[in-house]
Amino acid sequence: MDASDMPPSRGLVMLRLFLLLCLVGLPAIRAEAASVRGTAILDLDFNEKSGPAVDTAPGGQADNTGRLVAGARRVPSPFSSTSGGRAILFDSGRKQFIQIPSSPDTSRKNAVSVSLLLVNFHAAGDGAFHGLFAKRSTDKTGRSNYGINFQPKSDMLQLYVNDGSGFRVVRYSVKGVLGVRQRVHLVASLSVGDAPAADKDTAADDVRVRLFVNGQPATRVGKPDRDLVQGTDVWLLDVKTAGLANSAPLTIGASTPAQEHFSGVVDEFQLFDRELTAAEAARLFSEVAGADAGKRFARDKQPAAALPAAPQISAVSLRGLQIGQTTRLVLTGKNLAPNPLLLAPVPGLQAKVVKGSNAGQLTIDITLADNAPAGLFPVRVSTAGGLSNPLTMAVDRLPQRSVTAASSKTPAQLPVALSGLISGSQIARGFVQAKKGQRLVADVESRRLGASCEPVIEIKNAQGTPLAIEWSKVPLKGDTRAEVTVPADGIYAIEIHDLSYKAPANSHFRVKIGDLVLVDTVFPPAAIAGSEIRVTPVGTGLPNGTTLAVDLRKSGSLTGALVGTPKLAGLLGPAPVLRITRGTEVVEPNKPGTAIDSRFSATLKAPLTISGRISKPGETDRFSLDVTPGQKLRLNLAGRAIDSPIDGELTVLVDGKPVATSQDRAGSRDPRLDFTVPEKVTRIEVAVADLYGRGGSHFLYRLQSSPIGRPDFSLALQTSQLNLPRVGSAMIKLQVNRAGYNGAIALSVVGDEQVRLTPSSIAAGVAGVVSITVTRSSGGNDNALRSLSLVGESVGTKPILRRNARVASQSVPGHEDLLPVGLTRPSGAALEIVSTPVAIYRGQSARITVAARGLVPENRTGQAIRIASLSNEPLRPIDPKNRGKGNRPIVRAMPNQAITIDGPPASITLSVPADVPAAAIEFVLRGDLLTHGYATAVQGRVFSRPFRIPVRNAVTVSFDPKTTTLASNIVNNVSGTVKRDPGFSGPVELEIIIDKKLSGFVGGKTVVPAGKTTFTIAIAAGQDNEARVLPGVQLAVRAVGGGSLLPNRPIQLRSLPPKPAAKKK
Repeated sequence: MDASDMPPSRGLVMLRLFLLLCLVGLPAIRAEAASVRGTAILDLDFNEKSGPAVDTAPGGQADNTGRLVAGARRVPSPFSSTSGGRAILFDSGRKQFIQIPSSPDTSRKNAVSVSLLLVNFHAAGDGAFHGLFAKRSTDKTGRSNYGINFQPKSDMLQLYVNDGSGFRVVRYSVKGVLGVRQRVHLVASLSVGDAPAADKDTAADDVRVRLFVNGQPATRVGKPDRDLVQGTDVWLLDVKTAGLANSAPLTIGASTPAQEHFSGVVDEFQLFDRELTAAEAARLFSEVAGADAGKRFARDKQPAAALPAAPQISAVSLRGLQIGQTTRLVLTGKNLAPNPLLLAPVPGLQAKVVKGSNAGQLTIDITLADNAPAGLFPVRVSTAGGLSNPLTMAVDRLPQRSVTAASSKTPAQLPVALSGLISGSQIARGFVQAKKGQRLVADVESRRLGASCEPVIEIKNAQGTPLAIEWSKVPLKGDTRAEVTVPADGIYAIEIHDLSYKAPANSHFRVKIGDLVLVDTVFPPAAIAGSEIRVTPVGTGLPNGTTLAVDLRKSGSLTGALVGTPKLAGLLGPAPVLRITRGTEVVEPNKPGTAIDSRFSATLKAPLTISGRISKPGETDRFSLDVTPGQKLRLNLAGRAIDSPIDGELTVLVDGKPVATSQDRAGSRDPRLDFTVPEKVTRIEVAVADLYGRGGSHFLYRLQSSPIGRPDFSLALQTSQLNLPRVGSAMIKLQVNRAGYNGAIALSVVGDEQVRLTPSSIAAGVAGVVSITVTRSSGGNDNALRSLSLVGESVGTKPILRRNARVASQSVPGHEDLLPVGLTRPSGAALEIVSTPVAIYRGQSARITVAARGLVPENRTGQAIRIASLSNEPLRPIDPKNRGKGNRPIVRAMPNQAITIDGPPASITLSVPADVPAAAIEFVLRGDLLTHGYATAVQGRVFSRPFRIPVRNAVTVSFDPKTTTLASNIVNNVSGTVKRDPGFSGPVELEIIIDKKLSGFVGGKTVVPAGKTTFTIAIAAGQDNEARVLPGVQLAVRAVGGGSLLPNRPIQLRSLPPKPAAKKK
């Protein structure tokens, strides 16, 4: 065959090759012969930007173009050590494959070798069959020239032929040949001949089968059937070789267009018209994958050092630590090793891991200095995997024991704290030795330590007679306390159970027992940052006149501070937290009628808060507030919000007469009212009382006055803790709540000078959940970083509004605005956004250009980063009444997209449904660091900066109303106009869909070319006997060759009856 007999493209390739060889002479011919790939008769490298895969082989008899079917798409190739090449990604769920028409090149009678690079995505438990390639007919015979399929679950890979009488198969191990998400080069060779002497005949009716993996011969598995094994060669005996060739297309990524589809990546597909030798298979491997491919591909088979899992704590032996002593804790959980570090914000804490600890059980000796602060503290374990879940631990001066160790035979000596668990109807019992006349207090901490049971405590004598029983108390956050005077020397039982005997499994508690002096709260319960104050402790066993000093001069941005409880004061339990504010604080005046300024002049910082107490039953506190006529005030009374038992009643009086009152409001038992000061009134009186006339030392309240309309905002971190690379990035979610202030919010972080936030401000008007990328650079003392505070400040207001972000699910008082941080190993890379589209168009994929660069230390240049997208687009359930049906698709990065660190910028494709309701979406791209783009083990993680993209319709469609009324029994032309968004210029397909039940009415479609705006759609109308709007007519708007640009929507077409026939004259 000469060049003129070939298709134009094939002839052109041959002509160019001939001219080249004439120019360079014989040495070039020898060089070409030395290239195994150069002898292929079909060669697809998939490096085209789009369209079909072009056959670039210089040999062969046909133009073997490969058509990409069902959305099979090009992705960056993971196989070469250099960047820029492309490969094909297949999704078996979408039945994607490549089809090459049958030709003299693909239909082989005597010999064939097929070579390809691939990554298999199918896991070991997959029970379906998947085809890598095949030339298999779809008739009943299944006649197959050649093919490979595999079933992971049975570990069976089959290289097969079928002469029409059945499949002849050579089996190999899937694990040994393909693995999962490993880069592999396969060469499958088949040649017709006569098997060696063991064959009974001398006819050339046998097929020799060879399989090479990464240049090395593979060994078959299983027992021989009708075949002959000779080393790694396998002979299929007595094959009707004339029946192997067929007219079926060659499929890549499936066994036939309808069968055994494959999920994975394929690249560099070649077909040869001869059997390749072992030496040629090895050379071909280096030619298509690179000289170092053997080492790179071998690494895929080795266990990869994935990101270590974060530790998890499921149980702890004790819930308390003793000041000035060493307490041994036994933590049970997962991933608690290696190199665990106990983290707790307790100054001077020393922790030593006891020999014998492991990832499932960690034993730690914790020593506290004699001047360590008492209180409740979150405790975590940190490893290279990050932070564990927190445990709330009590720190005080009580000896710590397990409740099970305090038995009736070995009762605990007082004072003591006993830790234990209850579940369901269980009753936990601890026994103590007490003396007659002794004051015996039993205070149970459970809800204060994070449990959700409703504890009940009982004190009983040795005979089981109850002496005291108590349950939920508001000042103790739902925990409880019982007190008795011991009637006689002896052993007493302390029992703990759930109020309804339905405690959640493993509900933890700690019960403090003895003649205890305990502080529940302090009065006043809050003070201004930067001040010094003496507070009065409120609790049990406290001597009259006791006060405690609190120094807030270095409180900085803190919102709470532990009250110091000196050892000499005799306070044994955890100390409370004093709230720190930045408004105006007043303590209820001792002299009735003392005027308090509430006019909020330039010198009075809002809000004004008065701390008070209903000290005895029936008491009413009255406050005189100086105000301005017409002033609009909001009055809040905080009682339950500060764990006070008061059921507050709030009354406003003018000239001694009540004019407004509030007792509670929806969702809160604390009252609030809005009040406008009447004309000519400059002083009002506000009265505070308990609704039920109760009172006592714990009946504290905070009366707050603030001007209505005062601009404000608040911040809440939805991220409860942060695992941050020592050098690298992580992401947090921040809830922005606005109340009158809509300007920009400047963000800063306190706790580590190496940490920065992106963005560094929230744009004006933006509210709701926003993403923040937290990046840490090298330097500083990373061993000192334990927590961060995120602070927001208003821009352009006087005074500046400064608000700390509260941390989600952080319930330990005094720690609400501290974000716990666990430092992990450096990420070794950074992910950068190079460019984003002006808008995302519904129904059209969008592209974002990204790049990655290596970072020291642990620079990961050359590794792959697989990209995923995170967004603030809300989930939309398919059926709100049945969540099991899942959610509708959202805008997201298409799966299995990867870029190379320090490679050229690459395009990441977003899939965009046509029915996206959002007007704009905020995104962050997450990058998982891998050995190659399709590997399983994630070795690091990086995050891009957040970015926001508007969402628009690519087109709008309007109809000419003069054309939407259809005359009966004719074809009507419905016309209209398409208006394109400036960023979209493509052709648009329009279709009017009419229900088939409407007899005689037939819809139509048209394409509006690029650059055109008007359209006409021909609609055939049947006969209607009366005018009406046709039911169920819809308009479909699509991109030509693509998906929907808009959701189908109903349109109105009217039909008219035929005109009556003219009367005969």
